[in-house]
Amino acid sequence: MKPFNQWPLFLVPVVVIMMGTVVNASSTSGTISGTIKDNEDRPLVGAVIRIFNDSEQEAILKTVTDKNGRFLASNLSPGNYKLKAIASGYKPVEVAQANVIPLRNTIFDLKLEKASSLLTAEQQRDSYKYILRRNRTIFQWDEQEYIAEKKPFIRETHGFINFTSSKSFSSHPFPINSSNLNFALAQMLNEDVELVIAGQTGLAVNSPQRIDVKASLSHNDDHKVELAIGYGQLPTISPGIKPITRDINQYTIRAIDKWRVSGPVVIVYGFDYSHFDGAKQSNHFAPRISLDLQVSPNNQLFAAIYSPDGADIESSTEFETTKVDFKGPVELISLVPQPTVENSQRYEVGYSHTFKDRSRIETALFWDKISNRTIPLVSEESTETQQADSNLTLNTISQTGEAKGVRVIFSQPITSNLSTMVGYSFGQGQELGFSATGQPMVSLGYFQVFTGKVNAQFLSTGTKVSAVVRLASPNALLAIDPFQKQMRMLDPNFSVYLTQSVPMFGFVPGRWEATLDARNLLDVKLGDNQTKVAIAQYWRTIRGGFSVRF
Repeated sequence: MKPFNQWPLFLVPVVVIMMGTVVNASSTSGTISGTIKDNEDRPLVGAVIRIFNDSEQEAILKTVTDKNGRFLASNLSPGNYKLKAIASGYKPVEVAQANVIPLRNTIFDLKLEKASSLLTAEQQRDSYKYILRRNRTIFQWDEQEYIAEKKPFIRETHGFINFTSSKSFSSHPFPINSSNLNFALAQMLNEDVELVIAGQTGLAVNSPQRIDVKASLSHNDDHKVELAIGYGQLPTISPGIKPITRDINQYTIRAIDKWRVSGPVVIVYGFDYSHFDGAKQSNHFAPRISLDLQVSPNNQLFAAIYSPDGADIESSTEFETTKVDFKGPVELISLVPQPTVENSQRYEVGYSHTFKDRSRIETALFWDKISNRTIPLVSEESTETQQADSNLTLNTISQTGEAKGVRVIFSQPITSNLSTMVGYSFGQGQELGFSATGQPMVSLGYFQVFTGKVNAQFLSTGTKVSAVVRLASPNALLAIDPFQKQMRMLDPNFSVYLTQSVPMFGFVPGRWEATLDARNLLDVKLGDNQTKVAIAQYWRTIRGGFSVRF
């Protein structure tokens, strides 16, 4: 890591502004609390309370009742709010005027009447049994709303299973047609501790092979500690007639504390440690530090230092306090001259604002340090050879350097079931170049990336569709996604992701979904007429499967 006196100058003014804002942050917020009970005066556990700004239709804060039916919503700026209470099997109740006074607690004791046995779409969305409450209790990095929650202790075991099968329709140096299995089990040990076991396995050379054990501790609303240990195998590649797939063993430890220091100020600190068997750099330690300041319900400042994971997200699930992301194809490690694991880091600062119509804009400056990233390459001649006799001649180059840039993301909900998001990023980074003799190399260059995303859901059929278009400068080597995976897909042109709820009519337990994931439909690749980059995200791939939550 560079000393502070060698950091890029563009970080200095933003950090100064953020420090000044923290010092002057107001401490005159108020709270809303109360109880939710049924008509027989029994407390309702797990009822969802949404709080709205007087002029907005989307909740700015959400909380859940505890085992005694009590709830608390804190850090509210003075003013008028609307309150809505929802519980599975009960009719929602609204409070049109909830006045928050500085340093005062406003109390509401509400009673809900029983509804029909069928859940409404809104109640299903907030039911703790299937959707499972959001895990942004004291910190929200990529959410469009400021959400805080009080969660009741419910002793249930939850699980998630995801099975996918993929088929590639691109030229590639080794087969990626594969079947993968992702799974996770979660158990609340008590009101404060959740234990999660998650794993991945698959048949392809670059399929993730991992098992992780995670524990989440939420002793109070000001601290959330996450601990994780894991084991995985990383795929390797070697130039030659055929790729060598000897795996490197990886042992990981992660510790993170999300700490609400005071009011709207949240600091996240911790580390990621990895030990690699068989690699040149056998130990890797990466600090994680971030600052999140909610200046007001609509304005947020943030800064962070972290080591991002370059792998795409194949699927994800959320439990009581823990979110689990399952990786897609893993990037390869070169065996020549000797195995060296990628060691990259991002420094960023930014600002986001939410408008009254629920649209949101985010802008950030970022500086990436990239080290020892393997870029596998394959030539057109070797592809023809593969079709003839399954022999390959591969080449690899190493990417080391830095990238500096700016990103802007704007999201706009059109209706309650349709939303859009656009992003633009530009800066100086690295690109794939070729010498006078045609040898591939990494060179300095400038990049631009435009991406757009449309999300749609159809409640009547249980269908969700995401379509993403992404246009980038030719041959730009973006080791770290400029948009921090907010667009979900890293593919270079056009992709579609579809999920469909599958009714089981009570015969089979759990909530089932079928998925169809079509990536890189235009089959855009990096390189020239002879040599192409063989990174998984540049393959045209169709992936289908199913998932179940229970």
